[in-house]
Amino acid sequence: MRPIILMLFGLSLTLQTRAVHGGELEKQFANPPAAARPWVWVHWLNGNVSKPGITAQLESIKRVGLGGVTMFDVNQPGIPSGPYPYFDAGWQEMFAFQIAEATRLGLETMSANGAGYSGSGGPWITPELAMQKIVFSSTRVIGQKNFSCKLPLPPANGNFYRDVAVLAIRETDNQVNYQIEDLNLKRLTWTNYIKYTGTRSAPLDAKAPVSACISPGNILNLTGRLTAAGTLNWDVPAGSWTILRFGHTWTGQNTLPAPPAGSGPDCNKLDPRGIQTHFDHVMKRMIELAGPQAGKVFHTFFVDSWEAGGQNWTEKMPAEFQRRRGYDIIPFLPVMTGRVVGNLQTSERFLYDLRQTISELCAENFWAEMQRLCHEHGMRLAVEPYITTGNDLDAANFTDEPMGECWQYPNGPITDYRQTIKAAASAADLNQQTVVGVEAFTSSALERWQSHPSTLKTLGDEMFCLGANRFQFHRFAMQRFPQLAPGMMMGAWGLHYDSTQTWWEWSKPWHDYLARCQFLLRQGPVAADVLDVVPEEPLYRFEHKPIPGFDYDACGPESFKRVAVKDGKLTNPAGRKYELMTVEHTGAMTLARLRQIREMVFQGANHLGEPPQATPGLEGGLQADVELKKLADEIWGTAGETERTFGAGKVFRGITSAEALARLRVTPDFNCAETVSWIHRANADTDIYFIASAAEQPVNVRGTFRVCGRTAELWNPETGKIQQLDIVGTDDLHTRVEVPLAARGSAFVVFRRQPSGRPISPA
Repeated sequence: MRPIILMLFGLSLTLQTRAVHGGELEKQFANPPAAARPWVWVHWLNGNVSKPGITAQLESIKRVGLGGVTMFDVNQPGIPSGPYPYFDAGWQEMFAFQIAEATRLGLETMSANGAGYSGSGGPWITPELAMQKIVFSSTRVIGQKNFSCKLPLPPANGNFYRDVAVLAIRETDNQVNYQIEDLNLKRLTWTNYIKYTGTRSAPLDAKAPVSACISPGNILNLTGRLTAAGTLNWDVPAGSWTILRFGHTWTGQNTLPAPPAGSGPDCNKLDPRGIQTHFDHVMKRMIELAGPQAGKVFHTFFVDSWEAGGQNWTEKMPAEFQRRRGYDIIPFLPVMTGRVVGNLQTSERFLYDLRQTISELCAENFWAEMQRLCHEHGMRLAVEPYITTGNDLDAANFTDEPMGECWQYPNGPITDYRQTIKAAASAADLNQQTVVGVEAFTSSALERWQSHPSTLKTLGDEMFCLGANRFQFHRFAMQRFPQLAPGMMMGAWGLHYDSTQTWWEWSKPWHDYLARCQFLLRQGPVAADVLDVVPEEPLYRFEHKPIPGFDYDACGPESFKRVAVKDGKLTNPAGRKYELMTVEHTGAMTLARLRQIREMVFQGANHLGEPPQATPGLEGGLQADVELKKLADEIWGTAGETERTFGAGKVFRGITSAEALARLRVTPDFNCAETVSWIHRANADTDIYFIASAAEQPVNVRGTFRVCGRTAELWNPETGKIQQLDIVGTDDLHTRVEVPLAARGSAFVVFRRQPSGRPISPA
């Protein structure tokens, strides 16, 4: 995998809020810099824009204290097409004009990387360069005769099809009819949007009926007998045979919801030619349109949530699979039809290897390549890296601003994406990034124009406590006809957050509050005691699991390879140290990961987790499982005790993270009797705690903070005022203070080294 780019050079220093110290911290808290202000997603609706409308709308955005806009052009059903079809000459003129007006007004800008909000493609992407999938046709024949027929062409999309292989299987009806559970997800074949759903390797004791399993010896490779015209010539041996003709075609996935002129195939995510072609046609032209403001006012391309469907093939897949997994993919293609080759565990292990290969190719050839192209042209890349066709936390390594999502009215687990904020914040911590964006307050028809800043605050504070520090409100609809009320909108989608709102002109104090919060929440990394290493399963979906009194960073498989033990402590690439690592798995773990864990614990890292039972893929065979068990027995022992010493570190199992930390004599970072949300960021000079209450009445929070020898101050983000707090108790590790919070209130408690003197209240 290509090295992760951790730093950007030659870009505007205003893009992120740098850590500041001393009196400058108070001044910028009272009057936050423009870079700390919240943003809105500005949607053109089917090209319905005008220069006067752009000017009026951006002026309204600036007037109420917002700091930037992310630009989209989406196809909203029910709204007629406007005068500017996507990316025609007039559209490009409007795009350039919007950037010019943003420059005049001092607003920063991003743009979606294509049409719609899932748009890495369009009519300029031919089916050959589009997302690919395996397709097949089947022909039943009886043996002991010559077969010379044209095989049925597998179903193809976009008049594009290429043969991959022809296999003949001696099989029974039981083998034909058996289907591997959850097959479409495991083989990465879904279209458009897949909910926050992942997959796990099959239980290690799962079995298919013997009658449903196909012996590898009963699979013949007849690829060389297929003519260019699709005719197979074969002397069929005795028995009942199924001939499978495998090929690949476009998945059928289009950009969405794109205006008609921007609707077309989504590019191949496993071949760099896909995103290179799209970049050259759209993104590079946007940079040219921005002129001297590219990389300055217009500085970032944005990729919204993955709604591009699954992909399981690309032209070079056989060679890439052989190189990465060490065996030939072709004999296992029947598994992709739902058949069981060998036994169920063998087939499940192959499907894991397939998913892992896709995940690696997507990370390298789409995410990393797009980031490389952006950097090459002086731009940054912001991404909502979840629900992808690979490991989400690995994808997050290739974004300069990782983003999460939070719906105002979650429809159960379908749209409750708050945990994606925690994943994005973790990626930022591990990759030494400052800004964590969030698609904020996305809504459906339940919103019905009833929301306003007061109804949003509690959820907004929760987003801050999960690690967000740049709100991007979804959504602001650009108005072509300002004389009409309530104006154009995206139907039921999104919080109606634009100049058509009755409260719009009164919203600046709310935006000032958010800016103060976002400014302070960019000072230093999150203070995390635990590194939570997620499973290696490529389609595992991150699940936020709070640890009472502590915080943690979530770590993907590739990031974990960059974690090391320094001075006896687990340390991330940014130098942040952790007291404990928790390593999750689905019963299976690669030898490489277990060897790394062994070495880390031996050097002093503390580990919580259960011993794995098997390796996940086919590489290494049974010998890999034997070695895995030997290593596991060495690390965990055989008695099943909940705690043991291994080298310089501790190994825990069967207890919670909080219990393991207690045994390590690590006290909670923050503790109180009241129910509040909180987050702690720290640098060498300052500890900053943000505390928020959802209670409908005022509350005095008597908090114990894991800070000692520092003064305590209350920083009020609503007013920008600062006052000294009385310390009600201390010991060698902790400071106890009482924090008064209003109903649904929030505040920062800031601990600093220097003596505070009198209360501070900057103008």
